[in-house]
Amino acid sequence: MYAGSLRFAVFDPSANPMPGELWRIELDGSAAAVYDGIVHPNGVGLSPDELTIYHSDTRSKRLVIHDLDRDGTPGTRRAVDLSSHGAPDGLAVDEHGAVWVAILGGFGIARFTPTGVLDSRLDVPSTLVTSVCFSGRDGHDLLVTTGDHEDPTLGGCLLRTRVDVAGAPVHPARI
Repeated sequence: MYAGSLRFAVFDPSANPMPGELWRIELDGSAAAVYDGIVHPNGVGLSPDELTIYHSDTRSKRLVIHDLDRDGTPGTRRAVDLSSHGAPDGLAVDEHGAVWVAILGGFGIARFTPTGVLDSRLDVPSTLVTSVCFSGRDGHDLLVTTGDHEDPTLGGCLLRTRVDVAGAPVHPARI
């Protein structure tokens, strides 16, 4: 299992940002840092072939793409600047290895190719799009969480739509 660590109070405007890490947690409960330098770790996903980690860094407004060697050790790391779109939050990976990212600030959902190129966008009736995941019997339902809605009486919502691609299979924990 992979998890990001927050090293400061992200909702405190006077907090001094301190970068965190991405951790790999093993079945026996031990944990090891995979990499560091993520200011505001948020959504994390693994490519279908398990050789790429996608990680959103909300405060830095970037999508980090980190290749892994076959043994799981970190390899090449690159970042996609999303500042012109907003701040990335939660994310999900589809069956083709593309990553769907919830973008705070009105952009909606952005779909990036495995190399980090924006190839499509999904409008969402919210400026506070917080997360996304695939669901449904065939994996083609896209669930989107929001912290607001263009209709203020609705507040935060869980929205569902159908897309033309399925989510990536869930990677099982290994024994």
